[in-house]
Amino acid sequence: HNTSAECLDRSPTAARPTVQPTYVGSYAPFAYVPVGLATRLGTDPTSALLWARLASAVIALALILTAVGLVWDTSGPTSLLGVVLAVTPMVIFTSVVVSTSSPEVAASLCFAAAAIRLWRNPRSRAGTYGAGASAFILGVARPLGPVWVLLGVILIAALLMPAGIFAAFVH
Repeated sequence: HNTSAECLDRSPTAARPTVQPTYVGSYAPFAYVPVGLATRLGTDPTSALLWARLASAVIALALILTAVGLVWDTSGPTSLLGVVLAVTPMVIFTSVVVSTSSPEVAASLCFAAAAIRLWRNPRSRAGTYGAGASAFILGVARPLGPVWVLLGVILIAALLMPAGIFAAFVH
């Protein structure tokens, strides 16, 4: 085609409001609040989108840095190997997209790091707070978020059980 996209600026508007079906109707709005508020800083649609992406990136970065802090120990940089391998280019891309995937992926990473921290030290306040905060974010990001949180809590409980009790469940 040799047709330009010039007509996109003059797209027709509906004469009256219409109802459009959507698959995100069941999503909890909480994950959209921070990025929605950030769009108010924009002066046009492009800058609003950039502000929303920045807000999404800041939330994801805070969760990823929390994960780094949770798994870091005195053994040195090798304690960070799991986080380094988990933060793939796709995770970085997802972290700056305006969707519920951004906080969901970062909160999942943070929750896993908190589980590791609690496995190493069951009395860790940082692990407890990290697990709680990331579980909340993970729980509100998607309709099935609470199911993933429940599975994560079961995982943490299994990690914290004495070996004999865990072996009894497995066999």
